[in-house]
Amino acid sequence: MAPGENGRVALSSLAGGRQDVVTVRPDGGDRRPLTDDGAGNVQPTWSPDGRRVAFASRRDGEADIWVADTGGGPAVRLTEGSALDTEPAWSPDGTRIAFASNRTGNLDVFVMIDDGTGVRPLTAGLEADTTPAWSPDGTRIAFASDRTGNFDIFVVNADGRLPVPLTDDPATDTEPAWSPDGNQIAFTSSRTGRLFVMSATGDSESLLPGAGDADLHPVFGPAPARHTAR
Repeated sequence: MAPGENGRVALSSLAGGRQDVVTVRPDGGDRRPLTDDGAGNVQPTWSPDGRRVAFASRRDGEADIWVADTGGGPAVRLTEGSALDTEPAWSPDGTRIAFASNRTGNLDVFVMIDDGTGVRPLTAGLEADTTPAWSPDGTRIAFASDRTGNFDIFVVNADGRLPVPLTDDPATDTEPAWSPDGNQIAFTSSRTGRLFVMSATGDSESLLPGAGDADLHPVFGPAPARHTAR
């Protein structure tokens, strides 16, 4: 995944036959474990300030969302129960976390406060909704859904109103990722080429240049820093 604001990369490692979350420098050095139980710790994602990492873990038997402070201390469990809670995604202001859960009987997208309280459904229905991703301004969430009969990319207001389909293809389209300016969305697809990019309104869809059938999981890098002349 992309480095956090602190310049480090969080990843899920299978070193030693255990699956734990670690952070490293972009060059792979200075490896620091955030978990050390090997209990299926996956899908790490940085908080916007680079101080915390949210992840999914099966350490208590079921997949739940946890948060670890990079400064040390035990990880904190945010969700609990028999449901599958997975794919955490921080809001740009760091106050909320979106995630996918089957607590209603099928996969839906939920949003909670970053301390695990205030859980509310963002989507609802018999279809599967998954891989949520916040827009840079925090007003919208893109996600993948099979409500059209196969997985397409949708976008919905952060309050759950007005879900709109952005793709409409017989292929499977998943894993939306916003550009830093919020004008484009990249996604993974089962159609030839694998990685595509489109405008945030679903127009101007095109194959990502240089992408191939072995490429997955698109992530935009941070926007270049702006310098003001004095």
